[in-house]
Amino acid sequence: MFLPALPGIAGAGLIYGILNVLKLFFRVPGIAAVQLDPAIAQSWWYLTLNTAGWTLFAYLPIYIGMNAAKEYKGSPILGGMMGAMFVGNAAMPLLMKVGDPAAGINLPITGTPFDAAAGGILAAVFGGIVIAHVERWLRSWVPDTLDMILTPLCSLIITAFLAIFILQPLGAVLTKAIFALADVLLNKLGFIGAYALSALQLPLVSVGLHRAFTPIHTIMNDPNGATHGVNYLLPILQVAGAGQVGAVIALFARAKKNHKKLSEAILASVPAGILGIGEPLMYGVTLPLGKPFLTASLGAGFGGIMISLFHVGSVAQGVSGILGFLIVNEGGALGYLVGYVTAIVAAFIITYFFGWNEEKVTELFG
Repeated sequence: MFLPALPGIAGAGLIYGILNVLKLFFRVPGIAAVQLDPAIAQSWWYLTLNTAGWTLFAYLPIYIGMNAAKEYKGSPILGGMMGAMFVGNAAMPLLMKVGDPAAGINLPITGTPFDAAAGGILAAVFGGIVIAHVERWLRSWVPDTLDMILTPLCSLIITAFLAIFILQPLGAVLTKAIFALADVLLNKLGFIGAYALSALQLPLVSVGLHRAFTPIHTIMNDPNGATHGVNYLLPILQVAGAGQVGAVIALFARAKKNHKKLSEAILASVPAGILGIGEPLMYGVTLPLGKPFLTASLGAGFGGIMISLFHVGSVAQGVSGILGFLIVNEGGALGYLVGYVTAIVAAFIITYFFGWNEEKVTELFG
């Protein structure tokens, strides 16, 4: 449900990264805060770029709702319509009236106003899934001659009321829980939590469980969320790949000319690893050797600590490795690079002294 949206999230995030770079080159002189020159900020091309990036995040629940419905064998357009229920828009009659003191209208049963944005991405996911099931159920008994009319009509009516009274509150509760957990790991536990998160990322990647973070990253990148679209978790996880790069550089230094096959495997995979594609290094070098995989993880944790100390957050997904600085929050590029280099250096040192196993290297690479 989330993977099809990643190209858009990456593209929109890179646009914001470019706009942040422009602020550095065209900043207003004489003030401490980084502020873009108004002449640039109001130019047609800057506003075009800003709008192109904004559209993805503003209407992301619609796209996610479509993907969810499609994944569960429903009509994507109906899922998108349910996702739109969770996009704040003053033109929607419900949002104009409900909660308006002048109108005096609240939802029945709960007696509270409807807050579309509170349910966020998760409510859109639930909306897409539910309407797909409702649609399929209705289609199983609605006559073919009436299917085109009755099925979408009844699907929308049923799911719209479920969205108001069940899906939106459920999404809001789960979203708050995710932010509360992130707050504990990133703020309450401080550098300890950051170290643990970064150090555990490579083991999660090795078994494919890192994909479980994708919905969480998407929620945290929601501009309407508690962190206003800045994801402080993703950069901590991203520098784990740098730990693996540092580990294989140490292996390369130890191998020298005695283990040509190992050196060749490292040279062939390091460029991809630096760009954030760590699987060749992981499955081709560190994981088979065992110890370097462990030392890479231990070294990566120190990079996570630096990311936490510099309060680096990302505004998008899809760009990792050393290029991850392109999608970080304003002023976070240097902190990201410091964390990335720290992970490389720490993993290099730990691996060089504790990760080399001559017998294992000879067994696997000759």
